[in-house]
Amino acid sequence: MKGRAIVLGNNVSGDQIISGGRLAGGKSEQEGVAYLFESVRPDFASLYKKGDIVVAGENFGCGSSREMIIQVMKAAGIECVVAKSFARQFYRAGINNGIIPVECNIEVSDGTELEIDMADNLVILENGEKIPFQPFPAQVQALIKEGGIINYYKNHQSLSK
Repeated sequence: MKGRAIVLGNNVSGDQIISGGRLAGGKSEQEGVAYLFESVRPDFASLYKKGDIVVAGENFGCGSSREMIIQVMKAAGIECVVAKSFARQFYRAGINNGIIPVECNIEVSDGTELEIDMADNLVILENGEKIPFQPFPAQVQALIKEGGIINYYKNHQSLSK
């Protein structure tokens, strides 16, 4: 997967990803897309293009663990978040819903082209620098390949191999 970096800071909470108030009254995931990251990155909606890769610092996705957070990110076309660390709730919810949480020590600027090499567990920067990340366990790789746990189950009628 290749894309352009959209950079956020540390400790981006679930409520900063998408405020619960923006989804009140039964609004759809698609209706929430315009408000992603508005409190930490007001220009996100105008910068982000499908295929871009969100890059963050430490503790991404902390705080609120509402499932709608991930669903709005998916509706926007976000397939991957690269961060120095993730809140465990976000990490698992991302995997389960088809957003790949790549954890590595990365420092880039907005617009830097990135390639996520899942086979070799590398983030490759446009200047050729290769930043390793821990490989996902085999079962998690299977979920990622299928686009999340629901797709995996639909395709295999089971959660075991």
